[in-house]
Amino acid sequence: KGTSYTVTIGAGGNGGIWNNTNRGVNGDNSVFATITSTGGGGGGGGEGSTYYKGNNGGSEGGNSSFESTGVRATGTSNQGYGGGTSSGSRAGAGGGGSSQQGIDKSESGYPSQTAGTSGGNGISSSVTTSSVGRAGGGGGGSDNTTGGTGKDGGGNGGNAANGSNATDYKGGGGGGGGTNSSINVGRKDGGKGGSGVVIIKWFTSSATITLAGGAETGAVSYTDGSYSIREIKNSGTVTFS
Repeated sequence: KGTSYTVTIGAGGNGGIWNNTNRGVNGDNSVFATITSTGGGGGGGGEGSTYYKGNNGGSEGGNSSFESTGVRATGTSNQGYGGGTSSGSRAGAGGGGSSQQGIDKSESGYPSQTAGTSGGNGISSSVTTSSVGRAGGGGGGSDNTTGGTGKDGGGNGGNAANGSNATDYKGGGGGGGGTNSSINVGRKDGGKGGSGVVIIKWFTSSATITLAGGAETGAVSYTDGSYSIREIKNSGTVTFS
């Protein structure tokens, strides 16, 4: 009590731009006091014979199509899992989630009209009184068929279109951008990752809580029997008294 603790809400990383970096940007860390949730790794991308595997992070972004070596980056222990790899396919693999690796995609000869794979599952928690899944992987982009499904806040992969953005305050990955090789419309951009969240639960009779420095903006309060819960969506400070 009486100590102000810093709360940092990490922003989601931007999706890769196919004709620029070809790789997504890592998300930022979310922090409460000494507890850190590591931002997710940016997804891989590729064009022709040039390809990039996803970045390392809390959970790793899915790898691009044309990732013929099948190399995957890794997640962070107790934080998340690596993304899937895409080998011999024009579709992308899903990003890793906090409880599961992204689903691999393996084909032969880079066929057209092929689907992206799903992201890895996140983790569900009822800390805000109802079950909510968070920190799931984004789905891989497709080649003019079906984009991969984003899981637990993650965005869906694009079907010859940009990937969907992840849901903010759930920490999921953005969906991979798709392509349409049959009519040569080019590759599309990846979706943005979802921002993080900090949730605090305490005995109501034991303390009161004060949010300041921006943390009070958009915060949501819940009660669960003898407990109070505060879902914090913006960076600032927390003080108990």
